[in-house]
Amino acid sequence: MDVRARAVRWIGIGVGVGFLLALLGAWEDQRYAPVGFLITSLGCGAVAAVAFVVNETSRPFRLPAVVPPKPVAVRRRAVAAFTADGWAVTSTMPDSIAFARREGPNWGLALLLFVLGVVPGVLYLLLGGRAQTLAVFTAPDPTGTRLQIVGSGSAAGRTAAARFVAGLAAERTDSSTSSE
Repeated sequence: MDVRARAVRWIGIGVGVGFLLALLGAWEDQRYAPVGFLITSLGCGAVAAVAFVVNETSRPFRLPAVVPPKPVAVRRRAVAAFTADGWAVTSTMPDSIAFARREGPNWGLALLLFVLGVVPGVLYLLLGGRAQTLAVFTAPDPTGTRLQIVGSGSAAGRTAAARFVAGLAAERTDSSTSSE
């Protein structure tokens, strides 16, 4: 199922739950029932949309690639690139390097929780955030290095990994254009 279908499903479930909650509360006062339906449905839909975004950005990822530099050079560059982005080396092996860092809370979600109430917002700011991990695996390949980057779900880790692979892959195009 693609991302758009999952988003529609999450938001649809949220609006449906909001509609049911509004329906259950509509017996209290019939005058405000239509407004209650609308507000509750849209509110639950918005909460479902935020939950969808949080869920999508927390999915683990795997980024395979074949890049021109040799494995030792790739690992050396990985340490330089990821430590510059705030990652700490947690483990090194002959063919892999593991990195970790702590991500703070999402400020957009914190703001939404503050709108819902001060206590949920403060609790989220105090307890929010999570540890992230990233591992770089290398193996020799006839054209350079077979590289695989695996990470726990984080948009920052996914972006850093993609930027690192793009930088290494750019060498292939640079070296092929300079040899012509």
